[in-house]
This record gives sequence, C-alpha cells and structure tokens, in this order.
Amino acid sequence: MHPALALVRERMPAIREGAEWLFARDDVFRELCEEYLACQEATRRLEAGQSEALRAEYSTLLLRIEAEMLRYVASRSNY
Repeated sequence: MHPALALVRERMPAIREGAEWLFARDDVFRELCEEYLACQEATRRLEAGQSEALRAEYSTLLLRIEAEMLRYVASRSNY
C-alpha cells in the first residue's frame, strides 16, 4: 500500500473506503494524499526543536489538507 494512502486510512478512518477507491482512480485525490504525507513528514521533522511558528504553519496546512480531502471524498460519494 502506498504510504500516503496508509496515512489517510490511519488518520481518517471514516473515509477509508472512499479514499482507497479514489486513490486508485483519481489523480487529484492521489496528489492530495501525497501532499498530506509530505506535510505530515515536515511537521514531524519540525518537532525536533525547529521554529514554533513554522511548525504551527505546517500543522495548520495539515488540517486544511484534511478538510479538503474530506470535502473531495464527500463530493464524490457516488464511488
């Protein structure tokens, strides 16, 4: 399983089935998942004592990507 999809499945179990279906078929959703993974990894790296402001910015971005993914899956609920 692709690491980006695994993270989405772990963090958002409510959309697990839809996420799997879209990840396999939808380039836009797949890119959102990959951005989510990259942002999560950056947030983890920043926890090692980097700038608090930068870490907060990435945490906010992570939440925005989550919201976008939830909206995206909901708008394609006929999968």
